Amino acid sequence: MSNPLPNPIHRTASWGVWVSTSALCLAAFFLGFYLWWAITGRTDFRTELLSQLDVSQPVDAYSSWQFAVGTTLWMIVDLLGVWMLWKIRKLFVAIRWGGMFSSDTAQLLRSIGWIIFALGPLSVLSLAVASTVMNFFIARTGFSISIGIEDTDVYAMVIGLVIVALGHIRSEEHTSELQSLTNL
Repeated sequence: MSNPLPNPIHRTASWGVWVSTSALCLAAFFLGFYLWWAITGRTDFRTELLSQLDVSQPVDAYSSWQFAVGTTLWMIVDLLGVWMLWKIRKLFVAIRWGGMFSSDTAQLLRSIGWIIFALGPLSVLSLAVASTVMNFFIARTGFSISIGIEDTDVYAMVIGLVIVALGHIRSEEHTSELQSLTNL
């Protein structure tokens, strides 16, 4: 099957597949690596995690499974990033073999946009929830939660919505092209 795309677009899409696959593998490796460190008891990693979460309890007050839970909650945004890299890889594959203006690429653009939009609220909530859970493991009484939003969270939400809008525009263009072809 020959590819209908012009050579520069095909070449760019091929490179996009390779780069996104490499980034996906690296991100998945580091997620597993940090989770392994949390479970196996790397004191320096555990100390850094408690520092990032603003938890004042000593490292030896927590068990391995408690650190695994805290690390997983803390890394929710990173897990979402791995999912986004998977979608980006699928987008490049769709562009390479299906063309730039297909319904698949429009759908993938929309899903990538929604993932980027979700990065904003999840980055705020994951840190707050992880901190609260780690404090609750020790205190076991009432808990408090502290939420702070940064400008990059707002930027992610705006950029995500713009990408979703572009995906919808692309989908509408594809639908109107198909309708015009069927009317001929």
